[in-house]
Amino acid sequence: MPDPEHPEKTTAAAYPSFSTSRWLTLRNAFFAFTNWDFSLLMGGIYFLFALLISLRDQPDIYALIAAIFGASLIGYTFKQEVSRKFKIWASAAVHAAAHAFVLIYAARYAIAFNNAHFAWSGENGGRFGNGSVFWPWRWCPSASLSGAHCSG
Repeated sequence: MPDPEHPEKTTAAAYPSFSTSRWLTLRNAFFAFTNWDFSLLMGGIYFLFALLISLRDQPDIYALIAAIFGASLIGYTFKQEVSRKFKIWASAAVHAAAHAFVLIYAARYAIAFNNAHFAWSGENGGRFGNGSVFWPWRWCPSASLSGAHCSG
């Protein structure tokens, strides 16, 4: 940034060309494939939290998820940026809030979708059509072959 009082301290800004900038932006579309290990980690975290929401869809779980995302992302950002400025903390908090919001919304949508389209209606597996008996803690495909039922 130019400083009119001290021109000797002025540094010129260097930006990539427009085509380089566009390429760097478009390359983000392949982030999940080029960083597959990070994608698997985040997928596992989202899966565990979504499972937690499916087991207990209550505000205390939302607060727990938001606190975990907040603590981990704010802590990681502080460590990476080596700064405790408010803008660093605030950007990490917004990032964590976005993750928590998307996770909670997606999990609740998936739960509602499954309840609407895959409802339990009967002893032999509902609309699945194969006679399998589904229970929340396991799946018993042998029930359709043997005529038996899975017991808890």
